[in-house]
Amino acid sequence: MSYPYDSDEYWEVVEWFVWMQSGLGPMQDQANNFYRYAPEKIQYGINRYHTETKRLYEVLENRLEEQSKKASGTDGLWIVGNKMTTADLACFSWINWAEWAGVDVKEFNEVKEWLDRIYSRPAIQKGLDVPEPFEMKKKM
Repeated sequence: MSYPYDSDEYWEVVEWFVWMQSGLGPMQDQANNFYRYAPEKIQYGINRYHTETKRLYEVLENRLEEQSKKASGTDGLWIVGNKMTTADLACFSWINWAEWAGVDVKEFNEVKEWLDRIYSRPAIQKGLDVPEPFEMKKKM
């Protein structure tokens, strides 16, 4: 799930954590708030945070495209290197809820494939069903 401390890949994972916690997480959270929870619908807020969340998805899309150019015979494209890392899981935790924020992940081919690759892992499915089956995704 990680790389040896102080390797280039280790620091790339850290960079993607910072990107997630300072960009993707806060912006998608605001998209969630304006789209789902605001007592009055403020179109400016909805548009602003949808646009920014989609821009951040495009950053991830571009990264995964870049990774696909480097890949050769790996088990899929990941954010850093040739294996799933904690950076993938951290970003997945937000992108898994894209529809809740009003974002259609199908607009981003590489991100959609990456998401499907993560979903295909039995441990992910098992984890999503704790403490009970994850039915919300089907409703989004």
